[in-house]
Amino acid sequence: MRRKALLKLGINGLTAAGGGLSVLAIALAFYEQPRAALVLMGVATVVDAIDGSLVRVLGLEETAVRYDGERLDEYADLMTFVIAPVTFAWATDVLPFDPWGIGAGMVVIGVSFLQFSRTDNKTENAFWGWPSYWNILYFYGWGAELTAPWMIGISLALSAAVFAPVPFIYPSKLDTLKRLTLTGGFLWLGLLIAWLLIPSMGDHWLWISLVYPAYYLGLSFALYPRLKKEARSFPHKE
Repeated sequence: MRRKALLKLGINGLTAAGGGLSVLAIALAFYEQPRAALVLMGVATVVDAIDGSLVRVLGLEETAVRYDGERLDEYADLMTFVIAPVTFAWATDVLPFDPWGIGAGMVVIGVSFLQFSRTDNKTENAFWGWPSYWNILYFYGWGAELTAPWMIGISLALSAAVFAPVPFIYPSKLDTLKRLTLTGGFLWLGLLIAWLLIPSMGDHWLWISLVYPAYYLGLSFALYPRLKKEARSFPHKE
């Protein structure tokens, strides 16, 4: 029992470290090191993808420790997927630091906080509404050098999509094509990190990497009827 408790505490520490990497990414963005900042956000995303899976694979769900892993994961997710990406966007002018850009960023943060506080924001297999993947949006906005009007418009559109009654697959818990989805996700993240670390890689790799987001959206759409039915019967927290 003591060994299991130590293992779970170690995974809690890994989750907390992921949040710390996101904070460091913010600092790097302000020190004009956007590639390094995005690499750290990518590593934090990998941590988020594996910490919960480690708990399940090691059979630690019922192991009691002093720290609430779910609450810790929510805090780390807010840093990784919301606060760090929006701050990165302001620091790098992906979102201009003017009234329009500041306003768009504040909307993104506000609706994301609301989403994270919802009792029905996810089911066993899916997120309900746009799942606040702002790190992905602002990575591609930076990499593709999209103009400020485009980024502001997309940010506001996806902020509205947070409240849309549409399911998006939850890769680490998906019971359909889970292995393919997770393998593709890790390969995709590896490609993005490699593109950031090796400036000589051509920009065509950035566009090739869009295959995985397209797959993600396509699978979410294909599973829509089943996921929507599941959402109606899923027991939500009070």
